[in-house]
Amino acid sequence: MTKLWTNCSTLERIFIIFSFVILFSSITILVSYDNIFRGAQVHPDDKIAVVVSSTNSIRRRIPMSYGFNILKEGDIIGSGDSIFSGEGSQVMVKFLKGSRLIIGEQSLVVLRELDGKIDVKIEKGGISGALEAAEEIQIQAEDDAVTINGEKESQFSVFYKPGLGMEVIGFEKNINVKFRGHEVNLKNKKAFVSNKTGMQTSKKSSNPDGKEAREPASKKPQADPPPPALPKGMAVEKAKKHSALTLGAPFPSANQVFLHSKGGTIPVFPKEQCIDSCTLKILINGKPGLVKSFKKHTVPLVYLKIETNIQAEVSWVFQDGKESINGSFSVLQNNEVSFGKALKEKRQIEVIN
Repeated sequence: MTKLWTNCSTLERIFIIFSFVILFSSITILVSYDNIFRGAQVHPDDKIAVVVSSTNSIRRRIPMSYGFNILKEGDIIGSGDSIFSGEGSQVMVKFLKGSRLIIGEQSLVVLRELDGKIDVKIEKGGISGALEAAEEIQIQAEDDAVTINGEKESQFSVFYKPGLGMEVIGFEKNINVKFRGHEVNLKNKKAFVSNKTGMQTSKKSSNPDGKEAREPASKKPQADPPPPALPKGMAVEKAKKHSALTLGAPFPSANQVFLHSKGGTIPVFPKEQCIDSCTLKILINGKPGLVKSFKKHTVPLVYLKIETNIQAEVSWVFQDGKESINGSFSVLQNNEVSFGKALKEKRQIEVIN
């Protein structure tokens, strides 16, 4: 190699050095492409949302750009941005007015703001979201388009099926879907929307995973089971007279999530009235927490009072004669992580405070 270099002329040496410089520069640029070409910054006037959380491979292409760049937590979303999520990935964005949207895995979605309204175009995959009060979202897919609005924290999911149309799912709170001049309420319902067939609605399972909650059973019998006792930070609050009239039994609904930051009260209301002598058993994180009996023809209602920082998985079993009813719900801190996880799992969410 040394002999070859010695036999080279000055011009040849300059050419070799220049070639190596170009080669190493190209390698450096390729390796650091995402850091060097982070993508043009979103103009403040085009800002419509911010990334709250993201997992795995999330990329974004801004208008008038040819390539996709990495999208991370805290990044600003501009009107017209295309967002792509890879396998096992998802991203949660929060719009300026407060509505939140989760873009599921292997999805390609374009986010825009048109005439002050959120406009979402699904090129591939699906989304889930929660609305702020009085906010309206238009969702497009191929030739189909629907407009969604509802009460505060009402939730929805939309899945695009190429060549067929869109499936729109509503949960516990009132949410309205407009399509070609027709409007329906999708509370606990789903609709299939297509320009060919119009909008067809049907009921959905009250439990998102399609399974009924079951009372945990111990594999090994216990001679002396621990007596029921609520953990520190939880207590029973006396129910107000006629307070059950505003509730629909059973409450909470299957697999519901309660989010709080300052504590509060959660009613457990399994049935409108006891036909026979009734018993309500409540388990906290799998351990017996409360057993309460009710007389015949009385209203079985218990208010659980929770303090700040309490998080728990709660299940209950209600026995009325030979009839047995059970359910479960979660109590979590009110933050973006808890909200995003519940939204991803398509669970009914109620924000206490």
